[in-house]
Amino acid sequence: MKQPSLKAFVVETRKFHERAEIGHECVSFGNTSQVLSIWDVLLLPSIGHVDSRGTPVYLGDVLRITDATGSAEYVVGPLPENGKVVEKFQLEGWRRIKAKQVSNLSEMAEATAEQVASMTVVGNLYRDYQKYVPASTHYCYQGLGLQSSPAGQPRLKTLPCPFWTNSDHGMVYCRLLQIGSLQQGEQAEGLALAHFGGDPDVLGDHYESLLLWDQVKECGINKRR
Repeated sequence: MKQPSLKAFVVETRKFHERAEIGHECVSFGNTSQVLSIWDVLLLPSIGHVDSRGTPVYLGDVLRITDATGSAEYVVGPLPENGKVVEKFQLEGWRRIKAKQVSNLSEMAEATAEQVASMTVVGNLYRDYQKYVPASTHYCYQGLGLQSSPAGQPRLKTLPCPFWTNSDHGMVYCRLLQIGSLQQGEQAEGLALAHFGGDPDVLGDHYESLLLWDQVKECGINKRR
C-alpha cells in the first residue's frame, strides 16, 4: 500500500490528519470533503527515510534509540510554521533516560538515513501532543529536582516542553499554538523587528503572548488543578 507523503495538524481544532494533500494554496485531508487554507495548517511531510522497522518517518515524529546506557529521544524538526514547507530536516535531542534519571539533550544534527535507521518511531508530537506537553504544571517544562549550578548554587533541573522553541531573533515560540513572545532584554525588540522586515504590524502578528518568554503555559494542557 502506498504511504502518504504528507500528514497535517490543524492548530485551531488541534486535529491531526494522517493523510493530506496540497492544492493551490489549500490543503485537503484524505477522503474527507474538508479543505482549508494552507496558512491554517501545519504541514508534516515525510523526510524520505525509514526507521529501524521500515516505518516512514515524518516531520514531528519522536524517534527513540536504546542501548546499554539507556535510551534517548529525538524529535524530527524543525517544528513548522503554518503554511510553510520544511525541506531540510534535523534531529533535535529532547530527552535521555538513564537509571531512571531524565536529562535534557542538546544534540542537533541533520537527519541522515543512517541515523534514522538506527532509531524507532514511538510517536508524533502533533498526533500525541497531550502526551508530550509536561504534566501537572502551569509551565512549559517539567521540574526534575534540584542540581548544582557552575557557581555551586542550587537550581531547578527541568525537562522543557518540546513545543517551546527559542530563537536567535528576539522571540520565543509555542509551535503547538503557533504563537510567539518577545524574549527579555533590551535587544529583543530590535532583533525581532529586524527579523520581520522592520514592520511593527508583522511583528505584532507574531507577538501574541506576554508570558511565553518565561515558559508560562498558554495551551492549558495538563495544568495542575
